[in-house]
Amino acid sequence: MNSSLISIIVPVYNVEKYLPRCIESILGQTYTNFELILVDDGTPDRSGIICDRYAERDLRIKVIHKENGGVSSARNAGIDIAQGEWITFVDSDDWVSDDYLQTLLQPFEEHDCDLTVGVLEWRYLTTSSNPCESCLINVNETQQTELLNKISRYELQGPCLKLFSMEIIKNNDLRFIEGIKKAEDAIFVAQYLRCCKAIFFTGKTIYYYNFLNTRSVSRAKIYNDDTVSWFTKYIESYEELLIAWNISANLREKALADKAYEMCVLNIKDICGALDETTAKFKITSILPRYKKWFTNNEELVCASDFKADRMIFSYIIKEDTVSLYECFKITIGHVN
Repeated sequence: MNSSLISIIVPVYNVEKYLPRCIESILGQTYTNFELILVDDGTPDRSGIICDRYAERDLRIKVIHKENGGVSSARNAGIDIAQGEWITFVDSDDWVSDDYLQTLLQPFEEHDCDLTVGVLEWRYLTTSSNPCESCLINVNETQQTELLNKISRYELQGPCLKLFSMEIIKNNDLRFIEGIKKAEDAIFVAQYLRCCKAIFFTGKTIYYYNFLNTRSVSRAKIYNDDTVSWFTKYIESYEELLIAWNISANLREKALADKAYEMCVLNIKDICGALDETTAKFKITSILPRYKKWFTNNEELVCASDFKADRMIFSYIIKEDTVSLYECFKITIGHVN
């Protein structure tokens, strides 16, 4: 098994507090044939120095120092120099189990798959991850409803806790979209999934997400007027995936409506977390028509969740009830500026 080289790409920016734990967890892998590519994305703290010190200790570590360009730019820089047959991504404030690589690689050697996926655990959070069973999904052989149910249950949007084929990435010229700050990683994964015929879910917890880092892009309380465009592009990429997988029109319509609802909720949450009440209500009013085009008038088609809150929020979106949406998310996020 140790004959296959795995490239591990870690974008680094302003994480000196967490970076050593991340690197140590990778260096402690039971599978040892890997290269660790640390991409210093113009970090203003000592993270770049930490990268260099680790590189002096272990020849498997490569360090790239570059001007700040964002996490997509950093991941692309890593892809450009990666030599591995397989590639995985780890965020620099998170860490992985000692059998992370072994767990992700083994299914490639036992099954004819194009992607392997592990289970993420949210650390320092009271809620726990949903347990998952291991399974192999053959896209062309799995019943469509079952296929959609499974891809919605597992962590498929981000690039972490997954092992990708470098051949697929290169042959299809896949890159992270630079210049956007939301959904760029989900778009990359959706584009990769279009090339997959089989996906293996390990069912094993191997990746630990650091919920304490409030500077994380995924947790930052920011809003940008382009966010709705970024989310819309992800929904379009998801639609292209469903078409590539030959999902029937009626199932595709429901899946897209569910995805649009999910993105709309995230967008509203960002708005309520970053803006004052008057501005937030104005922004919510302006974005709702952009998402409503994905919805039908049948609430059951859109909201697959059994949660009453989801059905309530969706009814507010359909009615464009900005006041109720703001009040609802004010309670949800616990505070509004």
